Amino acid sequence: MKKLFIKNFIVLTALFGLFVSNTALGFEFNYPELDSIRAQLACQNDKNSAQYLKIKQKLDKFVTQNKIDYTQNNRLNDSIRLINEQKYNAAIYELKALVEENYNVTRCLELLGDICIKANDDYSKAVKYYKKALNADSENVSASFKLAKAYLTKNKNILGLEYLKYTVERTSDRGILDKIEYILKNKIQPDDKFDINNMYEILADIYIRENRRQE
Repeated sequence: MKKLFIKNFIVLTALFGLFVSNTALGFEFNYPELDSIRAQLACQNDKNSAQYLKIKQKLDKFVTQNKIDYTQNNRLNDSIRLINEQKYNAAIYELKALVEENYNVTRCLELLGDICIKANDDYSKAVKYYKKALNADSENVSASFKLAKAYLTKNKNILGLEYLKYTVERTSDRGILDKIEYILKNKIQPDDKFDINNMYEILADIYIRENRRQE
């Protein structure tokens, strides 16, 4: 009897831990119907139309009935889940709504840029979002790094190198610096001596930041 009690206690403890973990990660949002409703809203161009208002009312009702903690932070975190699950329209709805609410604008715009690339390989549109993210926060090195990579992908070396330099000057993140060093050494075909000089200058900046002055 005692062994059975202990076994049941362990199982219940594990289930409770899983529940707490899922709640913390935002899985309380993980309803297929909720994702579908938000995707439908993303496809509506006129927010004053009867159709949009009808779907929005359906969303509000669903959130209330299921007691979903629909705070801005949770919605932002859930947008990342939606992107990972390739539910891009639902993520777009939430991120654009959060931008309108002036909540963590730079992060939301950066994620919208990510969606442009992941969903459609649309680097031109991604560039616009990354630029807006930087305008909202000039110290968003994640956005400036992605902006640099987008330009380099489109063979716009001058702009790509410009934003790599911009990123290096503003970060001490070893992970980002290592990625930039790899790109400079392995991924760029310089167009001329101007590109080469800029590449060496950025590498020198990286070595100084990482105290590798001898290199």
